[in-house]
Amino acid sequence: TAEKSQFKFVSSDAEINANIDSLREHFSGLPQQLRVLSLDAEWDTYKSRVGLVAGQGSIAVVQLGYQLEQGGSYRALIMHLHGKKALPDRLEALFKDPSFSFTGRHVGGDIEKIGRDFKCLALMRSVARVDIGPLARARDFVPSGVVQLTDLVEVVLGEKMPKDPLVRLSKWS
Repeated sequence: TAEKSQFKFVSSDAEINANIDSLREHFSGLPQQLRVLSLDAEWDTYKSRVGLVAGQGSIAVVQLGYQLEQGGSYRALIMHLHGKKALPDRLEALFKDPSFSFTGRHVGGDIEKIGRDFKCLALMRSVARVDIGPLARARDFVPSGVVQLTDLVEVVLGEKMPKDPLVRLSKWS
């Protein structure tokens, strides 16, 4: 719910670095199994004259989500990375830190794209990740790990999550 959520949008390297430092400070006292951040990345898509996706731009936005404490508020750090040639220092350090892992639906694809777009594939291939599709299958929430996020939200949380293609495939830059 909105009253339990806080979102922060940052774009300069200094803002991104300061917020990553704060995030890491928050997690520093937690055991490794609780150092999990949701990750989602977005980029521009280009459509053909008939409306089919014909190409993609580079990463424009990376969102990290987390909960401050059990039952506490949810936070999202939304980082505008469009036009950057390299990841901001502290974000790169966060990805290098083996005590953190990242989760989401198709999170591996987002992590690989970050690696390609920011020329750090070797680093990103070593990032710990957990795709919630196969995890939901392993826990018998769904019959297949190849499941859409909207379906997972409905089955696990009992909520409807609109995911309009016009938003998902919009101009994120």
